[in-house]
Amino acid sequence: MERVDVADTEDTVWTEEAILALYGRHALQRNQTLVAVFFGIVILCAVASSLWYRYERTGDVDKLLVSGSCEGCDLYRTNLAGARLSGVNLSHAILRGADLSVADLSHADLRHADLSGASLFRANLTGADLRDANVAGTHLLFANLSGAMWVDGTPCSVFATR
Repeated sequence: MERVDVADTEDTVWTEEAILALYGRHALQRNQTLVAVFFGIVILCAVASSLWYRYERTGDVDKLLVSGSCEGCDLYRTNLAGARLSGVNLSHAILRGADLSVADLSHADLRHADLSGASLFRANLTGADLRDANVAGTHLLFANLSGAMWVDGTPCSVFATR
């Protein structure tokens, strides 16, 4: 903001143009401050939202690891590589983009689960139920699907090699 000395104002005749120019500068500074406050609040809300979403997802991981059942959980892009999840209930779970490499999912219930884009490289899916699961883009190289029930309801009897 522009400072005006009292001594200068006593002898100065304020023209309408000078007053409007001074008011315009003050209004511009006020507007810039309001815009900065607004964007600060937006950034703060975005950070709080992402932290809350991460907290809720961490709760689902804890629920899965403790109880062995996480029906309908949101495990999007979660790192579960090497996890021992034998016999867990993950029906209707969101595992899109999750890393389940070398995980033991033997006899797991994965019905209606969203496994699109997940990595199941060398995962043990022996006897797992994958009926109606979304496996689009899932990485199944060297996964053991022996005795697993495939998405269309047919039984598997081999390792995935592609």
